[in-house]
Amino acid sequence: MSVLDNKKISFIGGGNMAQALISGLVGCGIKPNLITVADPSSDAREQLAAKGLNTVDPMADPKSAVIGADIVVLAVKPQMMKVVVGAFADVLDNQLVISVAAGLSTDLLSNMLGGYSNIVRAMPNTPSMIQMGATGFMVQITFQQNRSS
Repeated sequence: MSVLDNKKISFIGGGNMAQALISGLVGCGIKPNLITVADPSSDAREQLAAKGLNTVDPMADPKSAVIGADIVVLAVKPQMMKVVVGAFADVLDNQLVISVAAGLSTDLLSNMLGGYSNIVRAMPNTPSMIQMGATGFMVQITFQQNRSS
């Protein structure tokens, strides 16, 4: 039993890193039908759908991959992130957002997502595909103090 059992995971971007992570997840027993990938390439969507994954054309329906997801993995190029997340930031609702984009801090991602703060940065490598990868994580936790007068 895994903490990911029955969790819906959506990947925004279906490139090499996303596919490595997806292969690793499926290899560890995550059901492919619980994984959705939003990618603008029809060829990529076809290949992913052939593996039993749900696919979404983010150009036609940018919010559908995020709505109902438990975890949203941002797997797009850093220079594309602001445009991509701007298309669905307003529908985030308690999902864990994991970014695998290099060089984007949690503060910057939070700003791009309209102040959303349930964000983790992860730096996986492609051996994740065969459950032999290493991943560094960065979690920023913000505490608010109650101030007494």
